[in-house]
Amino acid sequence: MAYRLRGDRRGVTLVEMIVAMAILMFVIAVVYAMLSYGNLTFALGNKQYDSQSNVRLASDFIAGEIRYATAVTIVPVATAQAEIAASTQASFLYVDPVSGNLRQSVYNSAAGDFTSRTFTANISSAVSSFTRVNDTTLGLHIVTTENGQVYTVTTDINLPNLGLNEEAILGDNTGLALRYSNDPPGGSGTNLGLSDDASLGFLSVSFGVLNPTFSPAIKAYTVTLPPGTPAA
Repeated sequence: MAYRLRGDRRGVTLVEMIVAMAILMFVIAVVYAMLSYGNLTFALGNKQYDSQSNVRLASDFIAGEIRYATAVTIVPVATAQAEIAASTQASFLYVDPVSGNLRQSVYNSAAGDFTSRTFTANISSAVSSFTRVNDTTLGLHIVTTENGQVYTVTTDINLPNLGLNEEAILGDNTGLALRYSNDPPGGSGTNLGLSDDASLGFLSVSFGVLNPTFSPAIKAYTVTLPPGTPAA
């Protein structure tokens, strides 16, 4: 019995297989390139976000710390570090020129030492600065560089307590370190005209005049009345 072949049952030729594999490899290469580019863009975006967040955090922290300061002096970083080593009773904010980190040191009078904090911000000390805009306004210019990208934060910080107390920003016109204080004028724990063991028995205010009166050298103060103190 004879059988006839129906249709074309030939196999795939070598040329066809090579062409198919070439097309498949091209498609795989395109997909891989797209995925790699997406991953690279995502990673770069994360690094940019981290850098911007760090510099913004540093800027916001500085503004929050000194906005209501009662004394501000712009000093060189070396001066700030020397005064911290000498346990000078003040607070300091400065940019470390070696690491680019923002550092804060606050004197703890009870312990006789400093409480320190460090913010990793990769600040470019060569182009960043604190600047005295006027007697009561501090300019802040922070520049960071990450992966060839430059991020800049520039802002002016108004210091209302300096104006109220007829004080001004002291020291250099520009620098990378601040000595500052948030204590009331005259220092923390200043005696407001009363002896150390005195007890305030009454307090009255008439047309803006306090009774008892305090030293005219004190321009701002806080009075805490003992519980149950009658108001005159």
